[in-house]
Amino acid sequence: MCIEGKGADDRVFTSEGGKIIGDFRKTWYRMCCNVGLGRIACRDCDLTVTGEKRECGCSTLHYVGLLIHDLRGTGCRNLRRLGVHEKTIMKIGGWKTRSVFDRYNIVDEKDHAEAAELLDAKAQQARVAAQ
Repeated sequence: MCIEGKGADDRVFTSEGGKIIGDFRKTWYRMCCNVGLGRIACRDCDLTVTGEKRECGCSTLHYVGLLIHDLRGTGCRNLRRLGVHEKTIMKIGGWKTRSVFDRYNIVDEKDHAEAAELLDAKAQQARVAAQ
């Protein structure tokens, strides 16, 4: 399956008109900063830098925010919540071993609450069936 309008051998990440994005990380960081999911900050004092202005006088900058790699964990969690079999999720995510998959298979408080609700619902069904 291909991205709409792209062939099997086309690059996935291009700008309008099909221009190749040379440095995907820079483009990703810029996009995240523009929508509020990231920022450029001083490595020493963590002061956010806007434009070319550096109020702290430090020279080393780095990106702080959403990483493209974070999307793998999100995708894994969302597929699991939809009920997709874990072997299928492993194949989609490219994880060959269970131990690596488990690093991405994030379980949070929402998952715990949903599990408790399912358990309560099943117990209620069993009580009704027993009457």
